[in-house]
Amino acid sequence: LERWTEACPRVIYVPIHHNGYIFQQIIKLRAAEFTNCELIMFVDSDCVFNKPTTPESFMLDQKPLLLKTRYELVGDGICWKAITENVVGWPLDYEYMRRLPFFFWRSTVESFRAWQPQLISRLYKKTDRVFSEFNALGAFAERFEAHNYSIRDTDNYLPPSQLLQFWSWGGLTNEIRMQI
Repeated sequence: LERWTEACPRVIYVPIHHNGYIFQQIIKLRAAEFTNCELIMFVDSDCVFNKPTTPESFMLDQKPLLLKTRYELVGDGICWKAITENVVGWPLDYEYMRRLPFFFWRSTVESFRAWQPQLISRLYKKTDRVFSEFNALGAFAERFEAHNYSIRDTDNYLPPSQLLQFWSWGGLTNEIRMQI
């Protein structure tokens, strides 16, 4: 019976949000509830791994790699600056949503949730798509848990990508089908 209980997943109630974009971010922020691993990999459905990879492929100095780029260099990504500053409560110079997949320690996800206990409730009330979970987690990780990550500015360090990353909102063109 004990082995059976360990093998069976827990049932966790997650109310569905009417906005799928916000809902998938809520799920990511609750990731620590769905697994017992110490390191959580986040990868989106519009990504395809195109070479052999291991968790070490996304580590530097035995720590998860957290890439960041100065906001003045991210083009349209500037849209996340004020949004993320509003969530974290301090001015930001960097954008953290640089390249999938993202690795965060389970403890970071849990600490972020504890630090922002009302965030999930606030997200459930949103009627727009104005939130960036990876920017918020990245800003939090750099400010409070930098010692647990290998944080690198993409001006100085950009490792080769381990996957093909597409833009799901852009549709599935024939060219993309051929790449996949």
